[in-house]
Amino acid sequence: MSASQALRWGAGACAASLGLALHVARGDGGGAQCLAAEQTAAAAAAAAKREVELAALAAWLQQQGADIDAISIKESETDAGRYGVYANATTLQRAARSWAGTVAGWAGFGRSTPVAVAAFPLDSTLTAANLARHPRQGAMLRELMELGVADERVAVILHLAVERRRQLAQRGGGGGSGGPSPLEPWLALLPDAFSTTQYFSELELQWLRGTTLHKATRLRQKGLREAWMRLEPVARQLSEAEGAPPATLEDWVWANSLFWSRAISFPTPNPEGGQRVVMQEGIVPGLDVCNHSGTSACKWTVFGAEAAAGGKRLRRGEQPDAVSLVCPRRGVPRPGSEITINYGDKSNEELLFLYGFAVQDNPHEVLTLMCPLPPPAEWDGLLEARLLLLQRRGLRPQLHLPAADLSRLGAGEDAKAAAAAKAGRVASSDEVLASDLPDHVLEILEVFVMEPAQVAAELEAPEASSSSASSASASASSSSSGAGAAAVGGKKGEAEASGRRMALLTTLVRLLELKALEMEDGVEGTGPLEADQELLAAAGEALPRNQRHALLYRMGQKALARAYLVHAKKLLQREMAHLAALQ
Repeated sequence: MSASQALRWGAGACAASLGLALHVARGDGGGAQCLAAEQTAAAAAAAAKREVELAALAAWLQQQGADIDAISIKESETDAGRYGVYANATTLQRAARSWAGTVAGWAGFGRSTPVAVAAFPLDSTLTAANLARHPRQGAMLRELMELGVADERVAVILHLAVERRRQLAQRGGGGGSGGPSPLEPWLALLPDAFSTTQYFSELELQWLRGTTLHKATRLRQKGLREAWMRLEPVARQLSEAEGAPPATLEDWVWANSLFWSRAISFPTPNPEGGQRVVMQEGIVPGLDVCNHSGTSACKWTVFGAEAAAGGKRLRRGEQPDAVSLVCPRRGVPRPGSEITINYGDKSNEELLFLYGFAVQDNPHEVLTLMCPLPPPAEWDGLLEARLLLLQRRGLRPQLHLPAADLSRLGAGEDAKAAAAAKAGRVASSDEVLASDLPDHVLEILEVFVMEPAQVAAELEAPEASSSSASSASASASSSSSGAGAAAVGGKKGEAEASGRRMALLTTLVRLLELKALEMEDGVEGTGPLEADQELLAAAGEALPRNQRHALLYRMGQKALARAYLVHAKKLLQREMAHLAALQ
């Protein structure tokens, strides 16, 4: 049934409700039946429209030179309103399309050999290099990049904003003299809004109170508005070149969300020849529909496919000309199964900020602690010196505490002790402390507790020497390990080193306490972790999508802050006992 037929059917069903007004007045359900018929007709029309748009996208991708015979792009079966890539009957044929491949599969050879199930030409990707050759926008985009007004990412985002406005204007009947966007079949299936945090309503943002992501979203929204004020005249010129209505701030925000949620960085053959490759960043229409799964064995590749998707092997020395979607030979999904890729080991903070979703019990979760700094106008000379020293060391005033590190931190002490014993010495407290915290934490905290004279000395040293300065844990280990401590300063020297370690740990504990309070306070934050756990158990999937993913994210942050706080307090108590033993 076509969309127009569905609508006519719905109208006819309502008209067939005899004496509709009378039925409604009597309350015998005639009005409800009519409403149900209208809803059914509308759903059928929407489904028919999507089928037409999906067919148009497939035809457009094939016109671009894509090989998509072995995949189907259709509505997601797990995420309503979104799309995904699915295997079809041809997918398995790709894994065993040759006698050699079949025998290898039976024998167990080449099980992990990547088999391309789809391929998308490099020259059809939306990258700055390709857009620089655009017939109307290319010259302006090249000039913007050459003058430093826009980098390669911004050039692509500007192009997307202009094309989106063309598409919306065409949909509304006011497309201008330039006609529809060449990207129309692809743009038609993209969402009008995203589930990333910059699209959250004010109410939804309140679900993130107290988290790093809440502040980051506010800053991002402000940054996009400020960037648009600077780039709007450029975008207007690009639109004029297409004979299209000017792009708006809404288009700019949309294009940013689209780029950051779908762009990938991939290697391409060097256009000047040779063995070196050139990295490009952009969107691959078609491939961008692949959804994320942390356990997926499928991936995209440029140089890693066993053969091109059509069965043509690359000859020796021949350069690839496509981005391929590949699956291991014995891991090709069955027809009807979704083909997903792994976006990488990303924290929920990054997933929600860039992609619009969070993963429950994410093993890659990271807690970010921002070192509390006053407004720049209030910085004194000493704080400026500390920040300069951090910059020289290649660090920033923020601590990243991964969940994955907690599982190895307990074993760190035993590992250091064993290594020291093998070397014929006793592991120092500095070495043990370094094994119990992520590598950069001590070095960042050291800068903030360092004596002013030492800060000045570090800054006066040659930059190469200062930049390679070791962290607090390493700087004292050589002089305070085992019997060496006695030679350098005995108990007095070790007590001073212990006092320094206590200062670092006390600072870390205080930062963690502040973060936990900020997130779990009922006013500044969103309440205790236990309340979140009860809400998830009670409401679960019934929660609106954005609220549910915000809940998953903040639960992970609260749990991680608690775990690191317990760990840091344990380290502090151990150091206090060590110092007491030296008295």
